[in-house]
Amino acid sequence: MGLRSYVGIPLHHEGDFYGTLVCCDTDPREFTDQEIEHARTAARLLEAFL
Repeated sequence: MGLRSYVGIPLHHEGDFYGTLVCCDTDPREFTDQEIEHARTAARLLEAFL
């Protein structure tokens, strides 16, 4: 797959760890603060369904 950069946000529910939401890219780069915040928001939405 050739991943060169990624951001991982842990997913929790009631104190238990369920996995990680991963956002990745095949190009080496730094994710912006806005992209990281979007990933955190997506993780919170997923946690609401656990």
